Amino acid sequence: MVIPDWLFKLFAAIGLVDSEEKTLRKMIAFYKDELRRLRTVLEEQLSELNDIEREIRRLQPLYIEAQGPAKGAYAAMIKPLIQKRNSMSEEQQVVSNHIETLTTMLTRAEILLKAPADPERTRQIEILTGKMYDLGDMIKDQNAAASELKRAGVSSKTEEPAELVVENPASTADAELEKELAEFNGTAAAPQKSNEEKLEA
Repeated sequence: MVIPDWLFKLFAAIGLVDSEEKTLRKMIAFYKDELRRLRTVLEEQLSELNDIEREIRRLQPLYIEAQGPAKGAYAAMIKPLIQKRNSMSEEQQVVSNHIETLTTMLTRAEILLKAPADPERTRQIEILTGKMYDLGDMIKDQNAAASELKRAGVSSKTEEPAELVVENPASTADAELEKELAEFNGTAAAPQKSNEEKLEA
């Protein structure tokens, strides 16, 4: 059932429902709070990523120079770091996408706040409200999925070193790690730069 405009205004006046202006102001406050939170998350991720990349760069020459079992031991230290870096890059992309979406929604809410009250504005507010709830649900789902991945990552790391400690430097494990290191050396700076640019947005 659609509430007639005069009845909606009456409800708003006596406090039974929020006025459109109050709804928009609440949305704007929510968007700003969530953007602050996500930017903090992204900053923390960037800091952790820098630490991981610094450690990979420290270990890489030691791995290259090592022979036999020592090479496998360094591989066992580097491999989880590369996996962590790759998963963090994916997490950063998700956070960056949320920041971009929220920034767009914030801009839209600020425009609607200044627009004259009419049925089209009411319709746009309803659409924006629906998108806000959808985004909130999506963020919760992705946070839960990220927590599951972290738990799975912790348990898999304990098994990985044993798999990577190899006697033969020409083994498949070494070839795979060397490929990953080559990719790391080619892309290490790119994700960091793009995310720092998004932080400034």
